[in-house]
Amino acid sequence: MAAAAEEEEESQRALHHQRVLINISGLRFETQLGTLNQFPDTLLGDPDKRMRYFDPLRNEYFFDRNRPSFDGILYFYQSGGKLRRPVNVSIDVFADEIRFYQLGEEAMERFREDEGFIKEEEKPLPRNEFQRQPEFSRNIMNIIDIVAIIPYFITLGTELAQEQQAILRVIRLVRVFRIFKLSRHSKGLQILGQTLKASMRELGLLIFFLFIGVILFSSAVYFAEADDPDSHFSSIPDAFWWAVVTMTTVGYGDMRPVTVGGKIVGSLCAIAGVLTIALPVPVIVSNFNYFYHRGTDNEEQAILKEEPSSAQGSSAGGELKRSRSKNSLNKSVVHLENSEGINNGTGSLEKTNIKAKSNLDLRKSLYALCLDTNRETDL
Repeated sequence: MAAAAEEEEESQRALHHQRVLINISGLRFETQLGTLNQFPDTLLGDPDKRMRYFDPLRNEYFFDRNRPSFDGILYFYQSGGKLRRPVNVSIDVFADEIRFYQLGEEAMERFREDEGFIKEEEKPLPRNEFQRQPEFSRNIMNIIDIVAIIPYFITLGTELAQEQQAILRVIRLVRVFRIFKLSRHSKGLQILGQTLKASMRELGLLIFFLFIGVILFSSAVYFAEADDPDSHFSSIPDAFWWAVVTMTTVGYGDMRPVTVGGKIVGSLCAIAGVLTIALPVPVIVSNFNYFYHRGTDNEEQAILKEEPSSAQGSSAGGELKRSRSKNSLNKSVVHLENSEGINNGTGSLEKTNIKAKSNLDLRKSLYALCLDTNRETDL
């Protein structure tokens, strides 16, 4: 039993390492059978499916498909499911190759996401119209609208004291945030919003670094200036403003250190602020470039989809003109042949030769005229 199990294991191992030749329109690729068998639901991974393309004379599988695209297809098997489009292959051609080799819908969705074509989830409309109200109330823009109109109803229904009116004035300030509704009409604001949403982790890291720096440097400058009677820092929380202004390199000048130790702390605070702010900025810029190029690529794809329809209409008109010119040429040739037959049956040999020569000249002139017509049609 043990020997039989070992023999079966060795046979499976040999089958796994068996080499396979794949011919893609004359370009041969060589890989192992076990590499293809990792994905049995695909065209190359299923023995029954790929056997239809097997050439027993050459002992290889032949596919009349796009050659550069197969580099990405073979990498899908070699990497365990990672799909990368070659640079010299267009998106639509590579998508057709993915469908032909039956890599699956999951691979197609990952490919679309990598290329920036993210399909939004389609949510069915609720049968009951009241089911959409909770979703409407959780929208941030709708919350801003509600908070913006609350002061009007409070003022309308009650008489407020002087200090309560100050609170209402602050709440009325929320109306300003309604300007963000313009983002639905501005592509730039949409890209900016997507960038900030994708960079929330980096922005949180930036705020955390600033918070740590403010705590450290405000404490340091307070103790460095504590013994000076002309110090502007009465407490550590009072020095928070100075630390924030210094780390962001704004420098209002309303609070400043006067001692040597305080100036050293201020210099270190400014340098630390520059380094702290500079760290997450490249990531945010990279996210902005990604969303910007994705938006422009989507616009180009929409334009390219509209162009083929107009090109097909113009090419159809050109083909119609060419067919008409060819038909006229054929009719002229038939007419000349019939006239030659009549002349050969009647008349002398000299007259026949003269007429044949004249008919030949007429045929050449008609052929040249049709060529000129075709050239004008192509132009």
